[in-house]
Amino acid sequence: MPFIKTATLGGSGAAVLPASDVLNHVGMVRVRATGAGNLLGVLSSLDDIVSDNLAVLAIPTASAAPLQSLANFTQERISLKLYTNEIDEIFSITRIIFYVKPLYTQRPG
Repeated sequence: MPFIKTATLGGSGAAVLPASDVLNHVGMVRVRATGAGNLLGVLSSLDDIVSDNLAVLAIPTASAAPLQSLANFTQERISLKLYTNEIDEIFSITRIIFYVKPLYTQRPG
């Protein structure tokens, strides 16, 4: 089962998002991938405590446009795992884009 997992966005290893406790909302994930089979995705929080499954994406053999999946995921730190779960499914990923918007500077309450 081939898979790829991104660094935790908002953490020290991937300073794409501010390294603080800002709550971020992921609205969409866009992936440029080629291969054969179905690509499954999971957005996860730090230490995989909270997760959200993305829609299954059919991987094209030649990519004219990126694959995109809508999401509704809110956490401070975010990572993405992309994988396949069938025999002889393969993929090659050249770009991953997260559409993220900061919501709150701290947890409400």
